[in-house]
Amino acid sequence: MDEDQPISSRGPQFDELLGGDESIPPSVVVNDFLEARITEIEALSSVIENPTQFASRKDFPRHLRRRAMSHNVKRIPKRIRGLHESLREKSNTREGPNKVPRRKWRRRPRELLKEYNRRQRKFIWLETHIWHAKRFHMVEKWGYKLPYRPCDKNYRACYRASAEHCLLQDFSYLNCIELRGDFHCIIEGLKCHTSDRTGNTFDSRLVIDGRRSGRTMFYHGNRFPRGAIGEVDFLWNSSIEKDRVVWIWAHPAYAAEIIYDLVTTFGLAKEEDMETDNTPPEGVEMEKLEKRNVPFCRTPKYSNGGLRMTILKDTLNRFRLTGPLSQAVIAKVLQAVDFKKRSVDDWATKFHGEDPSRKLVYSNQVKVWRKVRSFTSPAQLPPNCVMPLTVYDPRFTAPKIRTKAMYSEDGPELIQSPLEAKELTSPIWSSDVRDQVTADKLSTAQVNEMRSDKLVPGLDVEKAESADINFPAIPVLLLQRPGSQQMGKRLGYNSGWDIICPAGYGMPLWVALVMSGGRAAGIRENELLERESWVIGPFVPDSDAGLREDNERKKELLDKHFRLPPAKRHNYTELGVPSPFKCQWDLLVRDWSDQDEFYVLRNKFVLRSLQNSLDNRVKVCRIDPPGALLAVSITFPPHKGKGLLSPFAHICIPQKGDTELQGKPHASHRPIVEPKHQDANRTKRRELHTLHQSLLKRLARKRKKARDAKKTGKEVTETDADSKEIVEEHAKLLQELWLPSNSSIKNHCLRTVIGFVTNGDYSFTESMSSGVGYLSLDGLLYYLSTVPVGNEVLVRCTNSSQYRSARINIIL
Repeated sequence: MDEDQPISSRGPQFDELLGGDESIPPSVVVNDFLEARITEIEALSSVIENPTQFASRKDFPRHLRRRAMSHNVKRIPKRIRGLHESLREKSNTREGPNKVPRRKWRRRPRELLKEYNRRQRKFIWLETHIWHAKRFHMVEKWGYKLPYRPCDKNYRACYRASAEHCLLQDFSYLNCIELRGDFHCIIEGLKCHTSDRTGNTFDSRLVIDGRRSGRTMFYHGNRFPRGAIGEVDFLWNSSIEKDRVVWIWAHPAYAAEIIYDLVTTFGLAKEEDMETDNTPPEGVEMEKLEKRNVPFCRTPKYSNGGLRMTILKDTLNRFRLTGPLSQAVIAKVLQAVDFKKRSVDDWATKFHGEDPSRKLVYSNQVKVWRKVRSFTSPAQLPPNCVMPLTVYDPRFTAPKIRTKAMYSEDGPELIQSPLEAKELTSPIWSSDVRDQVTADKLSTAQVNEMRSDKLVPGLDVEKAESADINFPAIPVLLLQRPGSQQMGKRLGYNSGWDIICPAGYGMPLWVALVMSGGRAAGIRENELLERESWVIGPFVPDSDAGLREDNERKKELLDKHFRLPPAKRHNYTELGVPSPFKCQWDLLVRDWSDQDEFYVLRNKFVLRSLQNSLDNRVKVCRIDPPGALLAVSITFPPHKGKGLLSPFAHICIPQKGDTELQGKPHASHRPIVEPKHQDANRTKRRELHTLHQSLLKRLARKRKKARDAKKTGKEVTETDADSKEIVEEHAKLLQELWLPSNSSIKNHCLRTVIGFVTNGDYSFTESMSSGVGYLSLDGLLYYLSTVPVGNEVLVRCTNSSQYRSARINIIL
């Protein structure tokens, strides 16, 4: 009946006492009453005892009882799930969905790639990200998620790999910029951003025909020697036509600055986006590249009618192999395509097989590559040479288990020069070929299916029959790196190869290189290689990118320093270190040159003359403009005592007799020690700490009273009892008292400061502590005038008060 209907209308009620007509019977027949109740009890018992029907989860057999049934109806057996749902509906209860789906549901194959693409909204992943994330500590830098260091202890192992074996790094985060147009127009525009005084430029004879790659410092337009942006790698296409193509690789920290300057110099305007199909990509392999500028129509383009600039960011993969075995690893992974037996009609056959001239060019490329494979070190080849190749998909040539690639027993054949310009034709320069190679990539499932169809397991290209020569092909570029050429350094160290391949083949090629003996490394190991070979990294003091990197590093070190309790911190004021977490180049140049702006001296002729003066004390002519810094290498001589060089260490001028006493027995001399400086803020910090603690206690009592008043229902008066802002202001004030700012640094210590160390630690190649840094040019000239002979200076680390003797040499 309707619930709104009166009770009296639902049926007869015993309402005599309320004035009604129905009364309670005066007696009950016991037999009839018991029979009626027995029937009801038997019906209830049959429902309870029937094993096919359950009223609640408590009545399930013991082997079916699950705690998870209380949360998920799907945990109940299917044969009784319908009864449970009907009972749940009658009880007016409902089991809603979980707030967060379980991990197994979220990681469904069809949703996993969407989840990966969603997680790349802020920081782009490299194609090898999944491989690295399982084995490396990852960091978020420069718009990418990059591997910083391996999870295992392999710092020494990475050095051994770079010196004796093969070290592998993923440099695909470098941004590639393509300039296409009239050759003379490109050269004239790029001249205002470079200078031939710093070395090779875009119009150097060694690199202009495309036989060698180049590296130069890129400046803001017509601002040399000031206005540095950063070093770039470049490579010209070997075409002999009037229109040429040059690829410029820039670090992502300053790639946007270079693009802006190129747009301004050439007067470029951004092209409107072409109408493209917005349908979702077909296939798993293309869905992986959804966040990248693939295909070519998605790349940003700028033009002015005659010249076109295309941003090829994230469209090319670049892997760096370092070490003497890098050639053996590449030779094992990259197998050149044999077009004589190839019958499939794909892009490779059309590009190389149809044109007789291209077929001859490709055969010459294969012949030279076979000669190159016999060399025992990349440093034996012509420096910065270029090798184009078309190879099989590395998934078909990679070893099944991890092995170590070795050189063949045949002796190397002499190569006088790299390939001629007409023999450097490569399909990787064509955007249509790159898009087709990426789109035609076989998925892992298809490759496994091809393996399963083989009568004999495995797909070894070298031993395959003629029917197996139709494996997919990809174009690659090999760029040789000559390694260290610095005086007094191990010649050829850090030499190797760079491999450039189209998008989509990053993970297959990376896994094949690792399985062939390459040891993976990250950003930290790259700093190790720079220090071991005395190479200045991508961040220089006179660039905006270098300033941003220094500020970020200072912030990280400051946070780490002030997380320590006061008793565990270094008191840098007493040590006489005004800036322990950043090199203050502006103060150094202002003290020595009275200049507000500074720049790094990169004129090769001037640097050689300064090195000659450092060795022989030859007089140096005046250098303009003033306010220059110059890069130097620093080493601790083993016979001069112990010591470990660290970043931000001070480079000082020794006084008469300082360097002669270094390294002698302690009985004959006392070490040069910086006297303890007075900490004028010690008392202020203690008083401020006491006042701050009392203030926090008073605010805590106010909050306690407010909570108690709220519980009793009394009116609560508004109070400023929140201590979050007070704590932040107190921490900021304490930092200023611990590390007060300083207006001068030249004469702040016992010895005159002329420079700082930027990258220092123990050097495995030198078996001593070494590093790189910068000196003030005026400070170096003063050093040459006061120290009559030698190149020894004093170095003091930020956590020590002792000065140690070191030797300096100018990095050319």
